Amino acid sequence: MNKQEAFEKALLGVLRQKRGSIDNGKCAYKLVLDDGRELRCAVGHLLTDEQMILAEKNSDFTAAYLASSLERRDIPLDSQITAEPYFLRDLQQTHDAAARSFPGGDHEFMETFKESMKYFAERWSLTFPEGV
Repeated sequence: MNKQEAFEKALLGVLRQKRGSIDNGKCAYKLVLDDGRELRCAVGHLLTDEQMILAEKNSDFTAAYLASSLERRDIPLDSQITAEPYFLRDLQQTHDAAARSFPGGDHEFMETFKESMKYFAERWSLTFPEGV
């Protein structure tokens, strides 16, 4: 998965769920709501369940060190991503800022997240998908 693919997967995954994945003010890679719906944060959409278990079991696992952490655990990421570990940190921080501002999700969350992701795309020389 290259940076463009990772960006689109995270963007579209969060938009489909119509809210961020945040629990008590903290990002949750995966969050199951009382009604059974599953939410994932931006980076959570890039990880398999097995990778997420590895990530959550490691106490030093933070977005700032995500790429190197995953690489050390033999979790494959495209070299384009691992060469720029701040890409994933920035992606996660973009999600978290919108999710903390509108934790219940709603139209305001969706618009804030989309606008923030447009700026993210510009910063990383990516293409924001048309029609989103």
